[in-house]
Amino acid sequence: MKHFPISAFALVALSAAFGTQPANAGSITFATVDDPFAAVGVPPNGGSEVYQLSGSTIVGAYFTAGVAYGFSEIGSIFTNISDPSGSNGNYAIGISGNTIVGVFVDASQKAHGFSETAGVYTALNVPGATETYAQGIFGNTAVGYFTDGTGTHGFSETAGVYTTLDDPNAANSTDANGIDGNTIVGVYQDGSGGLHGFTETGGVYTTIDDPNATNNTTVTGISGNTIVGYFRDGSGNFHGFSEVGGIYTTLDIPGSTSTHILGISGGAIVGNFTDGTGMHGFTGTAAPEPASISLFALGTVGLLVCRRKGRSHSNSNDGFERSRPAQVSKSQVMTLARMPSGVQRRGFIGSQHKAPGPSPRPKT
Repeated sequence: MKHFPISAFALVALSAAFGTQPANAGSITFATVDDPFAAVGVPPNGGSEVYQLSGSTIVGAYFTAGVAYGFSEIGSIFTNISDPSGSNGNYAIGISGNTIVGVFVDASQKAHGFSETAGVYTALNVPGATETYAQGIFGNTAVGYFTDGTGTHGFSETAGVYTTLDDPNAANSTDANGIDGNTIVGVYQDGSGGLHGFTETGGVYTTIDDPNATNNTTVTGISGNTIVGYFRDGSGNFHGFSEVGGIYTTLDIPGSTSTHILGISGGAIVGNFTDGTGMHGFTGTAAPEPASISLFALGTVGLLVCRRKGRSHSNSNDGFERSRPAQVSKSQVMTLARMPSGVQRRGFIGSQHKAPGPSPRPKT
């Protein structure tokens, strides 16, 4: 393999673009998603959340009178997604193609995973588990977490075969939230109660901690080389983030008291935010701040100059789509900044909660 020297110009530019520095603020084009049957407020008494998307279909849950109802939405048409056994709540959390996975709460207040394809519901329950929470799906592989007598464990499931996922740094809690290809993402809790995101590929776990987080980072989704999630800062406020190649971008909805990025597909992201009227779902596309783009471009130019001198070059394309699904309500372009205030969602331990609380993402 031929190696080429990097000039001082390129090193300075790359250091500025990729060096150890606080996460950047980003910009987003977004649209609010409020299920028409949702009550005004915050979970469990009101509000809406969007958890994931596939193509032009989004999935989520809305809340009214203390009960959660799953939904899918395409072209402003909302469809109820509720397992027949979910008498105390339903959450549509993951989607791949025409298959949706999620959680329902039975008459005994026990949570169970499910998959749904063309109106046919199939149970997803880890053998021996007390409760099972299905959180994401890619192709025919579902991921999530389950509880038993020893704690909380992540899992993957393919064709009825369940595999347990425990981050080696976890004390007794690992949650798998999303999957893309052969990479699974989630969150684990360490021995001191801190929360850390992770990626897992082929049994190798890598910790993901946003540099602005105070011992509290949750990874919720992955698409290609982009990871998304949310973190809590030193003031107890929650912010969304994306991460690509070690570069973190903070994503907050202006005017909100908290922002959670809960899913990603290509260039589209989904999640929820809370403002003075309650909790709302959203869909959108995000980009790093212009300064970061300029620095990145500067570093790239430096590398290209060096490679040209070495008479070698390469081209790359990450396939990052610039699309988003049909929306329900008004859309606007906003420049995001870190928000100085926020409210902690109920029931956090990682990225989910024990239904029928506010969302299957946060839990205690």
